[in-house]
Amino acid sequence: MSAWVALAGLASGPAAAAPGCTIASFDPVVDFGAMRAPAGSDVSSITPAPQRRTFSATCASDTTMSIVFDAPAQGAAGMRFGERGAYRARVVSARLDGSPVAIARQPAPGALPGADASNELALLPSDVFAPASGRELLRGKRLDVVIEIAPTIPADAVRINQQVNFNATAELRVVTP
Repeated sequence: MSAWVALAGLASGPAAAAPGCTIASFDPVVDFGAMRAPAGSDVSSITPAPQRRTFSATCASDTTMSIVFDAPAQGAAGMRFGERGAYRARVVSARLDGSPVAIARQPAPGALPGADASNELALLPSDVFAPASGRELLRGKRLDVVIEIAPTIPADAVRINQQVNFNATAELRVVTP
């Protein structure tokens, strides 16, 4: 069994940014390569090692920055990965103007967080987050966010000598007041 798995289109760029800001990644395509279930095993799913990508939002002046993460849902907390798979994404670290910062989920871009900020955040299919201290938003010119992507596909989604592509897209946008 083999499957070519790629998470393509973590979109970013000037079109996905607020006026005066850009968001970019040097390598937005995540390719998990060929995978197969171990021979003779009763494995029900294939879970490749997670991969990480860094996204940078840069604004011309100090401002609060909200990052909007948008992806098609697969269940309550996962994102669609091909026809039958799912992936989870989480922010594993963030830096504001070069210094480590915590992040917090927001009910809407620019809104105060509903809970205290933390060092990591599991992303939901339509999520908004920002650098924060406690429940206060922080201001800066550059926000670097490391996102970890971890897919899972059902073992029976691929057959012997069959190539199946699993693709997914997500979009990141920076929103400022």
